[in-house]
Amino acid sequence: MDTELKIQKMREEIAALEKQAAKEAKEKLLALPAAVGLKNVTELVKALLPYAKGLKLSGGAEASAKAARAAKKGKRAKITEEIKKAILEDLKGGATAAAAADKHGVSVASVNLIKSAAGLVKKRKKAKS
Repeated sequence: MDTELKIQKMREEIAALEKQAAKEAKEKLLALPAAVGLKNVTELVKALLPYAKGLKLSGGAEASAKAARAAKKGKRAKITEEIKKAILEDLKGGATAAAAADKHGVSVASVNLIKSAAGLVKKRKKAKS
């Protein structure tokens, strides 16, 4: 058999093996949420996000985190007085705006507006002229 043909066959075999390995890895990853009692990958990413605080996420992980946050978006949240009170309690207890937003399903901007309305924001110092 010609050497070039052998090389071509081996390349094809390698490509087939790589495709099979990628398929198996995907199947294992897609089965992971069910193994920990979650419905889908998005829920798994959401569950893991609190443990990723302070870590620098690289390409794929960052994209997954963004996808999880985007999946949370959709209908506009109705912020009731009860939710506002709960957010203010969390903030007074030392929670960050981001943590309170995640916990109550609202945006960080909404939390900051609630915080401002309650007078929990320090006024800026005037610049010296």
